[in-house]
Amino acid sequence: MSFKIQKHRLNQPIQAYKFCIDVLNLSMKQSQILIAKRRLISNGQIILKPNTIIDGNIEVYIFYPQSKELKPVFEHSDFVVYDKPSFVYSIPKNRDTDYSISHEAKATYGKYANPIHRLDYETSGLIIVSKNKESEKELKKIFENREIVKTYIAIIKGKLDKELTLEIPLEINHDYTYSKHKVKVSPSGKKSSTYVKPLEYNEELNQTKVKLIPLTGRMHQLRVHLFHIFHPIVGDPLYGTNFDFANDYLDNRLDDSTRIKTIGSSRLMLHASSLSFKYKNEKFKIKSLIKL
Repeated sequence: MSFKIQKHRLNQPIQAYKFCIDVLNLSMKQSQILIAKRRLISNGQIILKPNTIIDGNIEVYIFYPQSKELKPVFEHSDFVVYDKPSFVYSIPKNRDTDYSISHEAKATYGKYANPIHRLDYETSGLIIVSKNKESEKELKKIFENREIVKTYIAIIKGKLDKELTLEIPLEINHDYTYSKHKVKVSPSGKKSSTYVKPLEYNEELNQTKVKLIPLTGRMHQLRVHLFHIFHPIVGDPLYGTNFDFANDYLDNRLDDSTRIKTIGSSRLMLHASSLSFKYKNEKFKIKSLIKL
């Protein structure tokens, strides 16, 4: 477990945020974050608001990151870049997540080390982690301003023999009654653009390796765009499968052999292969050491 429970006994009522400040030695902001993440419990009840009065038996879930000795592929005084393996979270999904890139970074570089962006659980490849609050702010600004070029490699179903720039608006799907897709194509959705370049065609498997550059940064953008043009990414359990298969995947009822037989791979065949950006007037182009 990555979280350990600290137990306290209060004999006098106190506001939740004051308990965090006075007893746990947290700042006001840290106290608010801890409470917002539902990690403070009073007499068996999760505390949701900082000014809630608490007393009696108090439990606090404290994050204790552990390292699995994953080494960065690039290190700077302000940040590092990891090659995230498939089936590893960028940040903890919940209190039961025993390992993520966030675990590795904090265990190695301290509590202020944070992933700047995220990759899906099954997507492998490059992810930037800041070492301190100052670099986190600067690097996030680079992402927000779209001043970074991210290149992906994917293996898709079918033959694609020409370059494309896909302009397909996307929006979050809030109704899972008939579809388990988290994102859907919609005329009222946000502008979403993806550049696609075919690299190699495997005639035996009827699959094409492609280079992808997201020109916008929407959730599941690459997966939805390719699915929409009838070339879903090999191994994608949500986009390009039927409702029951996607539902079984989300409920953890699929084994590797079923996935391979149905969608061609036991993992999503999508890999973040390079990052190009400028930081403090210095240009960086970082390439992954993993081959898809």
